[in-house]
Amino acid sequence: MTLSLRDDVQSNVLRKVKSGKIDFGVVIGPFNQDDLHAEPVMTGSFCLVARRDHALAHSKSVP
Repeated sequence: MTLSLRDDVQSNVLRKVKSGKIDFGVVIGPFNQDDLHAEPVMTGSFCLVARRDHALAHSKSVP
């Protein structure tokens, strides 16, 4: 078995799964497509990463 990891835009991932070009994809959900099955694999939040000397590093939240 060979596993390849590729980064692509979500619409291309969904198109490739539908066509059988790839076996599965990891995308941002939720999404509603009757011809595909989606299963959440993780939950989480985005976070800002900055150097300690950056102005945003001292913010409690970033809009």
